[in-house]
Amino acid sequence: MDMKRERTYRPRRYFRNLGIVGLVFTLTMWSASVAAVLFDVDGSFWRPGLAIAFFSVCWGGVTLAGVWLVAWYARHRLVVSDSTVLQSGVFGSKQVAFDAIQEAKWRLTPQGGRIVLTGQASSVKIEFGSYTPTERRELFSILRECIGDQRHAGWEEFHDRFIVPSPEWARQQRFVRRIMVLAVFAFGVTFAVLWVLGQGTFYLVLSLVNVLAGLWAVAKGRGPTDNAT
Repeated sequence: MDMKRERTYRPRRYFRNLGIVGLVFTLTMWSASVAAVLFDVDGSFWRPGLAIAFFSVCWGGVTLAGVWLVAWYARHRLVVSDSTVLQSGVFGSKQVAFDAIQEAKWRLTPQGGRIVLTGQASSVKIEFGSYTPTERRELFSILRECIGDQRHAGWEEFHDRFIVPSPEWARQQRFVRRIMVLAVFAFGVTFAVLWVLGQGTFYLVLSLVNVLAGLWAVAKGRGPTDNAT
């Protein structure tokens, strides 16, 4: 690998923290949900075995996602030099040389955008939302500099969305987030009303899950974006 200029990028600490908090939260809710079924003080769980299986599948799946996120944070590395891009992950690594790239496809999804570097023998996908804003800008500059203009696809749309975003697009994003948060709280209130009406503890558990998810989304939306780590 060319050593004239080499930079290693790691995921933002946000992903590590999210994985750890998610693990603690899901394990707690998993235990609480199973305990609510086992004690079943109001007899609302008419089929306890099925309820335990349901909660185990739901919370178990989210727990595995938390484990994966922590493992990905610990293993992921993106090494960029003057000549190559090397990306390491949980199960291995991929490398592509700049002069072997046939197409650099800039995409608007997922959040933060990504680029797909397609080479002759392999391809590397870089999701910019994994890195800090400063690192993203640095990557934009390096990739534009090291890859010829004729091999870039979708750069204009990417530039208008993430480099110089329009005020209208920003307003649309805020509107969509607010609608999603309101929907989560609405489900929480609905399940809480069902619990108050005597439909059972099952609905109380669902209400708490939705309310906590809504509060997390609100806190995340109010957090810093330009200096995120």
